[in-house]
Amino acid sequence: MKRILCFILSFRTVLIAVLASTLVHAQALGSATISGQVSNAATKSYLQGALVEIVGTALSTTTDREGRFELAGVPAGATTLSVSYSGLDAKQVPVAVAAGRRSTQDVELTSAIYKMEKFTVAGEREGTALAETLQRLAPNVKNVVSSDTFGNIADGNIGDMLQHVVGITADYNGPDVRQISIRGVGSALSSVTMDGSQVASAQSAGTGRQFEFETASLGNIESIEVTKAPTPDMDGASIGGSVNLVTKSPFDRKEGRVFTYTIGLAAQPTYSGPVDATWKQPIRGFGPSMNFNYSDVIGEKRNIGISLTATVHSQPAGGALINSSYERRNDEGPAFANSISRYIVNGATRSRVATGAKFIYKYSENTQISLNNILNFFHENNDTRYHTLNSQVITSAAVPNLIATVDSAGKRTGGGFVKPGYTNTLTQIFANSVEPVTPAAEYYTSKWTGLGGTANLNVASNDKSGRTYVFAPSVRHKFPGMLIDYGLSYSNSATYYDVQHENDKYKARPTAAAFLEIPNLGFAIDRSQGALVPVVRQTEGPDWQNFKNYSRLRIDQNDQRGFDKVYAAKFDLRKDIATKIPFYLKTGFTAQRQTRHLWTNPHRYFYTGPDGLLNTADDSVGIEAFSASANDYTWDEKEYYLNRGGVPPWVDPYKVAAHRRDNPTKWKEDVSLTSGRLTSDQQIQETIGAAYLMGNVRITRQLSLLTGLRVENTKVSGNGPLNFLTADERARRAAWVGPVTDAEVIRRNLAQYGSRATNQGDYRFLLPGVHTKYQWTSNLLTRLSWSTGVGRPPFGSIIPNTSVNDAGQTLTVTNPNLRPQYGRNWDFTSEYYFNPQGMISFGAFHKKITDYIQSDSSQFVPDGANNGYDGQYAGYRITTSRNSGYAQIRGLEFNYQQQLTYLPGWAKGLSLYGNATKLWTKGNNSAFVTGPGSSAGGTLAGFLDFTGNIGVGFRGYGLDLRLQAVYRGEYLISNSATPALVTWQLPKTSWTWKSRYAFTKTVSGFFDVENFTETLLDNRYAAFRDRPNSWRTFHSKVVFGLSGRL
Repeated sequence: MKRILCFILSFRTVLIAVLASTLVHAQALGSATISGQVSNAATKSYLQGALVEIVGTALSTTTDREGRFELAGVPAGATTLSVSYSGLDAKQVPVAVAAGRRSTQDVELTSAIYKMEKFTVAGEREGTALAETLQRLAPNVKNVVSSDTFGNIADGNIGDMLQHVVGITADYNGPDVRQISIRGVGSALSSVTMDGSQVASAQSAGTGRQFEFETASLGNIESIEVTKAPTPDMDGASIGGSVNLVTKSPFDRKEGRVFTYTIGLAAQPTYSGPVDATWKQPIRGFGPSMNFNYSDVIGEKRNIGISLTATVHSQPAGGALINSSYERRNDEGPAFANSISRYIVNGATRSRVATGAKFIYKYSENTQISLNNILNFFHENNDTRYHTLNSQVITSAAVPNLIATVDSAGKRTGGGFVKPGYTNTLTQIFANSVEPVTPAAEYYTSKWTGLGGTANLNVASNDKSGRTYVFAPSVRHKFPGMLIDYGLSYSNSATYYDVQHENDKYKARPTAAAFLEIPNLGFAIDRSQGALVPVVRQTEGPDWQNFKNYSRLRIDQNDQRGFDKVYAAKFDLRKDIATKIPFYLKTGFTAQRQTRHLWTNPHRYFYTGPDGLLNTADDSVGIEAFSASANDYTWDEKEYYLNRGGVPPWVDPYKVAAHRRDNPTKWKEDVSLTSGRLTSDQQIQETIGAAYLMGNVRITRQLSLLTGLRVENTKVSGNGPLNFLTADERARRAAWVGPVTDAEVIRRNLAQYGSRATNQGDYRFLLPGVHTKYQWTSNLLTRLSWSTGVGRPPFGSIIPNTSVNDAGQTLTVTNPNLRPQYGRNWDFTSEYYFNPQGMISFGAFHKKITDYIQSDSSQFVPDGANNGYDGQYAGYRITTSRNSGYAQIRGLEFNYQQQLTYLPGWAKGLSLYGNATKLWTKGNNSAFVTGPGSSAGGTLAGFLDFTGNIGVGFRGYGLDLRLQAVYRGEYLISNSATPALVTWQLPKTSWTWKSRYAFTKTVSGFFDVENFTETLLDNRYAAFRDRPNSWRTFHSKVVFGLSGRL
């Protein structure tokens, strides 16, 4: 590694010296230099990516982000400067230059469409033109989109916008996009950066590497770059691709002071849940949706830029969900339903507050110092309620046959508990005639036998909050033919799940996940009136609508934390060489350290009744005081449950939590869970050092070649719980006489899990890449790329941890020796750019991922004292992760977008866009294995093989109207060796309407409706389509208000 770095740095030094002498020699021959800025005459914005050429010569360049250009080696005398930009009219400007002198020539471009009052457009047109220009100029395969390419994004969720980009699919968490997948590759194998630096993500207090867009905001983003064929100067963790968020700059416009605003309300018409904070819902059911942007250039020399952004968005959200499970019948035909869970998301108001402050100081014409600060906050108050009816799922020694025997009257006489004669639409479950008795010693761990019908009543509520902070100073030096960038970045993200609200991060009343049960019920599930939302009727046992009949009240209060920090430093140097064959060289390095810390503080309490003793006659005395109001039904309860078996008598989680806090003697804690605080405490540190060298040569005016090499070295150290019993501890437990006291349970947990296990590892890899681009005409180009990338193992797979399941005789063990997955990618695209604006492209790609990480359960713990577990767990099955085999993904992409300005009259305001992605996959690892007769056929779970987007818009007469659709094809949800357990998601199309009307040049009104067709978020089936096993509503989002600029 040291030799490679020394070679790169030495080579760079030699190159700089040679190129500097070449530049001096060229200037000595009597040539001149022309510099200037290119801007939009109508909007006063500087144009990045404008093509500037000297007519009659091979000299050309493109403008930087501030519209600046510089052309050296211009022949002295009269010459003509040609400037062109997507969507604007090209312009030629005569310039006279003297030998050895520098001339300045600023250029303003415009378009005829700006002069047509009926079709005057604002920033959307310019943003789309910039995105197309940057995509067109890129040496590799990438998609660039402006933050307003697809119109206003209702809640500022970046992932919501990205799902419209070709090749990208969104992974939802309820109604919000949490993560994205690129070309069928999961979000854990793609990177997300901001201005080129990784952004921390606490990953919902999880151990993965996925970036979650919940805590990010579109408010301070100018454009987004989706790179599908990474170049050597980019982060290597990009098997799927990379997403770079480019923040706004105050020097993007000629005008100094600019203030824009959006003030509106967000609503879900069907929402009727609780209001937990006035600022979230100033009007019941309506949350604020506001965005403010301010930028200015100040100072005597106009060399200090300020950009401030603020976003507040609160979206009331609710919904319904039903899960069902069926008989494990592997072929078609009637299958009884043995359980059903009916959920209500009673309150999940999701709020996002984002702020940004960017300062740029131009120390000189050549040096610019920037400081970027971003602080985002996210909060969600969850209130999920569900009522579960279940019976025995599989046969057992006690009940070898699940089907009951009945007499002539239809009453059960023996056998199982499923009434014979069931169909795909009707199942009846008998009650068990004997009520089980729970021994006091097993109260915490045992459940009702569940042989007959059982009802479980659950309400889970918590406050989830998160924040992300970014601090990034950077410096840029720009000299003739040379660009130097370097900077630091610090990113800090945290996720908090507050339940007990002790030492909380979001102040609120305590809550809990509450559980109640009724044993020995009979019930029927009738789908004759609707397969997705069945009618559920009670047929036997205590009335489940009577709250007093429930017992075994339990609450869980599990506070959870996740912290992620990223420290990084970067240096990049680019040198342009103006010769007969123009080329540039670029080199640099990156140093990064990421830390992740996770822990959970679990608590479980059982209600004892007045006597304070568990498992006595008064355990349910006074339980009715915890019942929630039965009169204030939500829209979903009325629509889906009230007339389909009734709404259950929900428990109030706030009443229960408050009672436990105020009456601790009436609750008994299960102290065995104290081990959770020890076993959940996980920490890891990852340090990455990288260096690269690459060059881009323009072989002819049509053909360019970029190639280079990146070297990355990774060191990992982690520590986690050590699950270990010493010989003395085993002897002490064996000698214990009598019941195990709470104090002894706590001591045992500390003895077994109190020590820490540590591990360390390091690996390095080379990431070469070759990218070619051929410009057939000024509008038509093709690209061919070969690139490489890696996917580092999830943190949870390498942090030391061992989980023991004595009942199942299994060990789940992490593997600190996992290697990263390695990807080799081929990409081909052909792109045609319309005049004045728009494009159509076709692409094909092939990815091969080796060292694929898969689950492995093929090993068993051997006998003997030296079995790796101090003689314990002999014969237990070991489940771990390992590198094995490969996976391949092939795909085709189509993308089209165009403003139809060539049409006559009003029709010139029309625009169209559409894209589609088709994927194929195969592999030779366990993730592709299916059972005989399985409908999965070797498909990878979660792999979405066909997606598409379409949209039509109209801009003119003050209107901006858009109709958009997102299509997702059918795909495999979960795989199994048992065909009956294979589950699929049905295809779906969701439609969105966006509208805006300009009252004046500075004030507009908008009205947007997302998913106005109420397309289900989930619609899944098990094995066959007549066995729906999960569906979830996705109610429309409505956002309306005013926007403008001052």
